[in-house]
Amino acid sequence: MKASIIIPIYNVESYIKNCLLSVFNQTYKELEIILIDDCGTDRSIDIAKETISLYGKDFSIKLIQHPYNKGLSAARNSGVKEATGEYIFFLDSDDELTPNCIELLISFFIKYPHIDFVVGKIKTIGHPHEIKLMSNEHLKGEEVLSDYLQYKWNLAGCNKLIRTKFITEHKIRFLEGRLHEDNDSSFQMAIHAQEIACCNTPTYLYYYRPNSITSYKKLKNFEDLLYIICKNIEQLQKIKKTSSLQLYIADYIIHEIFEFTLSLIKEKNPAISFTKKKELVSKIISVKERITPFNLYITSNRLKNTILRIPNFTAIFIILKIYSKLRRL
Repeated sequence: MKASIIIPIYNVESYIKNCLLSVFNQTYKELEIILIDDCGTDRSIDIAKETISLYGKDFSIKLIQHPYNKGLSAARNSGVKEATGEYIFFLDSDDELTPNCIELLISFFIKYPHIDFVVGKIKTIGHPHEIKLMSNEHLKGEEVLSDYLQYKWNLAGCNKLIRTKFITEHKIRFLEGRLHEDNDSSFQMAIHAQEIACCNTPTYLYYYRPNSITSYKKLKNFEDLLYIICKNIEQLQKIKKTSSLQLYIADYIIHEIFEFTLSLIKEKNPAISFTKKKELVSKIISVKERITPFNLYITSNRLKNTILRIPNFTAIFIILKIYSKLRRL
C-alpha cells in the first residue's frame, strides 16, 4: 500500500532539510514523495536536491516545477494530480514527521478497512498551545460531522492520511487564491466522509514560528475567512439533519460567526477602518439571520447569540471589547 507524501516548497531554506530527513527516516518505506517548487526566492530547492542526493536515493521522488508562485493551495492541488499512491498525506515543508508516522496511520486502515481517512495527533513545538484530538478512535456516519462541528478533530490540512479514492470521488481540492484553505478542505472532508479513525499518538511535529515582520492581519485574511464561513454555512443548510446534529450545527454557526466578529473587532491593523469592520460584521450577521431552518435560538451558545442579535454595531463593538478583556483574565 503506497502512500504519496505531498510537500509544497516555498522559502523554507532553514527547515526543508529536516523536513525531508523526517520523511526518509520513516519506518514505512512504500512511499512516493512529491515536491512542488512554488518559485521561492531562497535556496530551498537547492537544499532539497542536495538532501535527496545524499539521503533519498532509495525513494520514488517527483519534483514539480510551478511556472510562477501560485500559493500553498495550488501546490497541494498539483501534488494530488501527480499522486499514484493509494493514500495521500500533506506535509508542510517547515514541519516534520515522527519516525513511525505513516506506519502508524496505515495500521488504522488495516484495523478499519472502510475508513476514508485517519487523523493523526499534532505535537506543537515552540508554543504552549496544544492542538487537541478529542474524538473517539473510530467514527461512523453522523459522528464524523458532529465531532467536527464540536472541534473534536483538527481542521489542519496536514497530518491526515487520506484514501486517494475519497479525494478524487468527492473532488476535494484546496481553494486557490484564498487564505484559510484548511478551513474549507477539512469541512469538505467532514461533510463527505462516512467513516474515519483518529490516532491519539503524536505523528506530526508542528513548529510554531511567530511572524517577525508584523502581527497585523490583512483585510484579505478576514474577507477570505468570511467567504469560507458563508460557503460552509450554505452547505450545512443542504444536508439531512437529525435533532442532535441540528443542535451541533446551530452551535457551530453561532461560534464561527461570533469568533469571526470578535477577531475582527480586536484587530489593530490601522488599514482596516471601523467602517470596513462594520461592513464585514453586517455581512456575516445577515447570513445568520437568513438561516431559519436551523432555529438558531435553540443553540447552547445563548450569550453569543444574544450579543450577535444586537441591532447596533457600535454596541456590539463595545460589548465584545469588554468580553475580550474578561476572557483574558
